[in-house]
Amino acid sequence: MAAALREGIILASITPICLCCFGRGGSNMAWNLIGSSADVLMTHQEWHKIAFNGKNEEKLRRVLVGLSRRGVKIAPGLLQSALAPAYRDGLRKRTEAAIPLNEREQKPEAKYVVLKVMDYHLDLLPAIKSVFGEARIVVLSRGPEAQVESLLRSKLTLSQACRWYRNVTYRMD
Repeated sequence: MAAALREGIILASITPICLCCFGRGGSNMAWNLIGSSADVLMTHQEWHKIAFNGKNEEKLRRVLVGLSRRGVKIAPGLLQSALAPAYRDGLRKRTEAAIPLNEREQKPEAKYVVLKVMDYHLDLLPAIKSVFGEARIVVLSRGPEAQVESLLRSKLTLSQACRWYRNVTYRMD
């Protein structure tokens, strides 16, 4: 088992729990609470940082987020064609590598891995499902007033914050 943990073949029998959330919405606390369970592994980064860690992946992320911000909801078929099989295979490996070794050693019987999927990256849920075969979706939503107030503190205008909230909430269906 220890050799398998080091080789990164751990995710073959593990189901992701996708914590769908808002940035600046208190999701880090929920992510850590879920990840503290003995049945759940936790990555050391949010999922989009794992998925788009190279130059080409970052370009793809910017295109997808740009489309999302314009109100285009990415169709799963389009996303599947954008994410070539080689990229999906690499995505699984990067996700495995993002689970710290000590986390794997402390939770050898874990059945899940919690992935924090935020904001416009929610359009990538079909990619997660295609990589892992299935996923459990947990939506963490914050009331609009509190979320918009938090966004205003991060220097967005009221119009930008309201539009952002509407667009992200739309992706949580």
